[in-house]
Amino acid sequence: MSFLDGLDFITEFLSIRNDKISKKNRLIISLFVLILCIGALFFLFTVKLIFNLFHPVFFLLQFGLIGFIISIGLIIVMYKINWIEQISSKDFLIISIATCLSVVSLAGMFNYKYSIKSLEYKSYFIVRIDKEVDLYKLTVDKNGQLIKLEISSESAKQMNLNPYIKMQEAKGFLGYNYVGDFSF
Repeated sequence: MSFLDGLDFITEFLSIRNDKISKKNRLIISLFVLILCIGALFFLFTVKLIFNLFHPVFFLLQFGLIGFIISIGLIIVMYKINWIEQISSKDFLIISIATCLSVVSLAGMFNYKYSIKSLEYKSYFIVRIDKEVDLYKLTVDKNGQLIKLEISSESAKQMNLNPYIKMQEAKGFLGYNYVGDFSF
């Protein structure tokens, strides 16, 4: 499958050309397609913040589930106040993905923006170093828990042969801790 085939699939998926759909339904679904695009773009900017958390999978699962529940509530409310008469599975999927991406992105941003950074640095052992193109991926042992960090090649030059990293832990606004700062 080439890039153009993938692009054709996405545009066909997001298109709203069904003649049986009323103008009101078409407007609502168009609004959620716009929210989907904005949510996906916002998610791309906040994904690094999310993966700097100590437990990113739990964060994604929790706020993805919250976003799914909100999307179901939105669909029910829109149906009850007659904003939509019918909803196809494609429309349900667009609304659900748009809401989930928006909720996860906003939660990641709030968790980082309104966090409390501790003043102390703690030293932890570097278990493994993987080199990629412009990044180094460190696996750090934090009291038996393995944490993955991405650092730039400039930061890796400072690392030299030191097997320890000093990390500043930050308490996130939503209770998810992340690496505030680090040094070697």
